[in-house]
Amino acid sequence: METYRINREILKALRFPIVIVLLSYALGLILYPKLPFFVPTEWNSEGNVIAYLPKNTALILLPTLALILLLIFVLNPYIDPLRRNYTRFFDTYSIIVSMFVVVICLGQFLILFETFTKSNKVVPGVGLLFNCAVYITVGNYFPRLKQNWFIGIGTPWTYISDKIWRKTQNLTGILLLALGVFYIPFLFIPIPYILTQTSFAFIILIATSLYSLLLFFKYRREDSEVHFKSVKELVKSILYTLTHLAFWTAIFLVLFKF
Repeated sequence: METYRINREILKALRFPIVIVLLSYALGLILYPKLPFFVPTEWNSEGNVIAYLPKNTALILLPTLALILLLIFVLNPYIDPLRRNYTRFFDTYSIIVSMFVVVICLGQFLILFETFTKSNKVVPGVGLLFNCAVYITVGNYFPRLKQNWFIGIGTPWTYISDKIWRKTQNLTGILLLALGVFYIPFLFIPIPYILTQTSFAFIILIATSLYSLLLFFKYRREDSEVHFKSVKELVKSILYTLTHLAFWTAIFLVLFKF
């Protein structure tokens, strides 16, 4: 099996997020002279502006974050012990990467739109629309992920069994897809406050991690291969889990902060 390496095919698969990042930089540069010194950068759930930044910072910050995120996703496979698997699902990987890059760059476009139109009521609806799109898209592609150290639901039990990995990612995909569909009606009706304060994605993470543990107990009785063969493998599986948690914690901190 061919090992992952950056080549023309990889860059071709990532051309969409690359274009989005470049477009974000270009729009900021073109419109920079027409913008006020301070531009809106944060809104509450009612669409009211609650934070501003100088335009020279605001217009560089989000495209640069998107670019850094894109580079991290592109380079991660090089340090992944399961690097060989990426060629088996890179089309799926590139789509998920694209969604995260688009979400960050969306902030850039909203900053420019709101600055020129001063129509602060657009932000909540657009944000919710993109949340639905992200959940539905990522949910659709999650079951296609192959074992790796960075993307997907990584637990000690998905590490030791490809069967547990597949079933866990399948359930995660179904729940994320359902979450995206669940939010669609709130594009047209007010969203209850409690839903704005509930992290359903985090709940799905906990639920599917527990599900992988239940699968481990089930398959351990049926398959002699589903167990930790040594202390070294157990330690490795814990590092695998911590790597997943650290990576996604960092990603979501960036997304929710900016």
